[in-house]
Amino acid sequence: MTGRTKKIYWLLFLLLLLGLTAADIFLNIPFLIHIVTPLLFAGILSLIRLWIGPGPADRIVAFNLLGFVIAGFCALMAIYSSYGFFMDIAIAWLLQSFVTTLAFAKYLEGKNFGE
Repeated sequence: MTGRTKKIYWLLFLLLLLGLTAADIFLNIPFLIHIVTPLLFAGILSLIRLWIGPGPADRIVAFNLLGFVIAGFCALMAIYSSYGFFMDIAIAWLLQSFVTTLAFAKYLEGKNFGE
């Protein structure tokens, strides 16, 4: 990726962020949208990084971030539906994401899982 392409990407993301901030300030948006919008934005960006990441380490970090985004949605569902089992799902998902990240990191280092 050239320097010019990176600058264009940064400019596009800055414009998107400014647009979301302006919509947040000038429009009367419910509180739930304030929470869901950053989660969706982080999820989309992590899916993009997972798809086109330049290296395996970037894809591992994107996968870990995606696990946190999914856990965030589970926490929101637990708050708004008053069902506690969504928090159990979020904790189990985060544990699975953590273990998977550790396994991928060991694989990238070239070590056995017992070391």
